[in-house]
Amino acid sequence: MIEINLPNVKELPNSCFEYCVSISEISQLNNVEKIGERCFYNCADLVSINLPNCLIFGNFSFTACEKLKNIQFPNCQIFGIECFSQCKNLETLKFNNLKEVGHDCFSYCAKLKEIDFPSLVVLGEYCFQNSPNLEVVKLQKLENLPTNVFDKNTSISLLVLNGIKTLKTKCLGEVLNITRIELNTCEIIEDYALNGSTVNEILIPNVKKISKSSFQNCQNLKVLEAPQLTEIGDYSFSNCNNLERISCDKLLTICNHCFEECSNLKEINLPNVQNINDSSFKNCKNLEKIICSNCELLGNLVFENCQKLNEIQFNNLKEIGDQTFLNCNKLVIVSLPSLTKIGSSVFSNCNSITTINLSSIKSINTNFLENINSQHHISLYIDSLETLPEPNYFNLLEFETLSLNSIERISKFENSLIHSISIHN
Repeated sequence: MIEINLPNVKELPNSCFEYCVSISEISQLNNVEKIGERCFYNCADLVSINLPNCLIFGNFSFTACEKLKNIQFPNCQIFGIECFSQCKNLETLKFNNLKEVGHDCFSYCAKLKEIDFPSLVVLGEYCFQNSPNLEVVKLQKLENLPTNVFDKNTSISLLVLNGIKTLKTKCLGEVLNITRIELNTCEIIEDYALNGSTVNEILIPNVKKISKSSFQNCQNLKVLEAPQLTEIGDYSFSNCNNLERISCDKLLTICNHCFEECSNLKEINLPNVQNINDSSFKNCKNLEKIICSNCELLGNLVFENCQKLNEIQFNNLKEIGDQTFLNCNKLVIVSLPSLTKIGSSVFSNCNSITTINLSSIKSINTNFLENINSQHHISLYIDSLETLPEPNYFNLLEFETLSLNSIERISKFENSLIHSISIHN
């Protein structure tokens, strides 16, 4: 059998042409609306088929049709399980009316390069697994992306998922070589969703929540723009070595280790952030400037080893944890006029500091300036301080100016290196 013409048939039953290895072309099936399971299973020489009115394709309909290259199904709505699995010559597929695709439907399609299913709403697991040349995927209405749908795919460059509301745990982390992802309707990105991905550009204009480790180790990601983002999880962007810019104007809290090891991050402006938790920017070695005008709390070790950070301004900051600026050896000016609580060794090894303004603080630990061997004389403004710590740690540092205008009782400044002191009260 070389060609088949069945002009009046409306339905092809299960296994109708299974293992008919000599069929090369099927036409004149204009009235067929449904194809049964395994209908053309392993028709090894089938190259072309036209089914203009077929709506439903059963499970395994064209499995192992290795030469199948030209398929025309303009009105198809449902593809069953493994419907085109092992169709090694399929290259580009666009089905405007397709609604549902079963699991493994296009698995092992070695030459498949591009798919565009603008109406698809249901996609099965492992649907495109082991299709190594797939480059462009457009699924504009898909609402749920299953785990492992792109398992062992190494060539996807563009992924459009503009119907997704939630990007599931670990669903894209192993998709290698992906460069651009569009998630225009997504609101939640779950734990590890893109962990280790090669993505360098992602559109997430409506995302409100990014969960734990979602983008961890995405070493090609350069820009984070998330205008609706309010919540971000631990380690969510840690070790994103090429991340250069962050724009998240509605973000309120930065969780632990969130941007740790983002070594290309140079400047941060997060106008509504209120809390920055432990080690959030640890080892961001090129970070020079940070503006968080509404931040009230900095946790422990937040800026540890930020070796180029030279100026900080947190006008509303109320509390700092321990060792927050540890080893920030280029830090020169510190302005924290609203600070009321400060931890231990906050500026440890910050050996370039010249000016510290803590004008609202009323009490301090004895060691908040521990391990500072400043190359310059320090000007320290603590005009609301009510009591000097005991023992008087200030005796160990050389101050250009020490301003203590709320102090009423002063112990000895024996052997002090203070150049100028202000003690109005």
